[in-house]
Amino acid sequence: MPRSFVPARLRAAAQCSQPATDHPQSPPRRIAGTRRRTATSILVSGLIASMFAGPTPIASATEARTRVPMSGTTAANQRATSVTSTASVTSTTAWTFDSSALSLALTPAAPSATTTVASDSTSSDADLAAAVASAGQADAALAATSTEATLATRVAAQHPFAVTAPANTSIGSGAKFESSYSTRTAGFLKGTPVINASNWTVSVAIATSTSPTAKVRNLKSGVTTYIRIPSTATTTADTDKSLTVVQPDGYTAYECYKMTKVAANSWTTTSMVKQDLRSTGLGAGTRASGVSQVMGLIRAKEVTAQKIPHTLAVAIPDSMLKSGYVWPARRQDYNASTAYQGQVPMGTMLGIPPSVNVTALGLTGEGLALAHALQDYGAHVVERAGMVALYAEPASDAAAINRMKTDWRKLYPLMRAISNNTPTTVGGGGTPRQPSAGTLQ
Repeated sequence: MPRSFVPARLRAAAQCSQPATDHPQSPPRRIAGTRRRTATSILVSGLIASMFAGPTPIASATEARTRVPMSGTTAANQRATSVTSTASVTSTTAWTFDSSALSLALTPAAPSATTTVASDSTSSDADLAAAVASAGQADAALAATSTEATLATRVAAQHPFAVTAPANTSIGSGAKFESSYSTRTAGFLKGTPVINASNWTVSVAIATSTSPTAKVRNLKSGVTTYIRIPSTATTTADTDKSLTVVQPDGYTAYECYKMTKVAANSWTTTSMVKQDLRSTGLGAGTRASGVSQVMGLIRAKEVTAQKIPHTLAVAIPDSMLKSGYVWPARRQDYNASTAYQGQVPMGTMLGIPPSVNVTALGLTGEGLALAHALQDYGAHVVERAGMVALYAEPASDAAAINRMKTDWRKLYPLMRAISNNTPTTVGGGGTPRQPSAGTLQ
């Protein structure tokens, strides 16, 4: 397998947070009579009162939430969701559901008010919602879905980066796919498609609080760093020796290049980047493009589950690359001006157009998972290699990867460059093909 060439990298990290806001409701107005009246006058005055009275109070989204038991961790990780009402009452919830769009009608207090909770699920909660006929039943339904809501969260060590990161943003309805004979696409389709799964890829080790503390000395900078590294950690089986080590906190990772174990709990490297797996993955990384080396990596668990819910990383030869990188790349190889000879800039986004029916291609389960990922999330050129290479974790099942490799050769000719992927139109903009990724634990 031809090797990838990667220079030493920069380091940085980014985090973001977004507050939620609740809007209070005004109390209803009241009209009351004080003198004695006949039955007719009471009826008439009642009708008049109903015409001018304010809306019946509705329990706010915040009040409804407080009646549902949840842990502090779950509450902190819930996704902000819009709640609207025909009584012009708007507030923001933070529920994250592992269910399809769920609407709960608060009929007894205000028949015209509807609470809509956006969600990502494939379960039958919509059927449950249809049976909800009161505010009390609505609260019970929310409590019943609290387990599914927890399941919708992500573990950064397995599915990293922010919800808004390009890695987790699916292709939008506004994406402009180039034709097969356009300069970039035609240049991209001249290679040999492969999947790197043992050599020239990225190995990932996840440390725990009981993992030994190891010394890592950077041979270029002379800096020594102490981090936890599992005793079973291994690098890729090539001269790149790439390894990302996730720390026990679950979101701090160290991306290493030419990582070499020289003794028990003692390593050397030529490049180490500290990565925050809650960031966008663009601020630091050991890839030639400057992004994180785990951005776009097909993980072993995703191969087993046959589901890849993020963009993919792809490397192409110098003969295809064009000097002058594009977003989300932050840089290119140090010798790009002389080595690159093609028409595809570092950072270029490609994908399978929505007009292609990938289910009719006779793919294996692994191949169909790859096809959906390429059609829903696309791939970014992040590195150079001797062939057109995707990256899979070395721990992936070898037989499953071989099936995926075979199907990648079928899918490769269907790839097209996306011309309008920018920081303001991620994935081409418009309505995304897939809902947002779950919130990070």
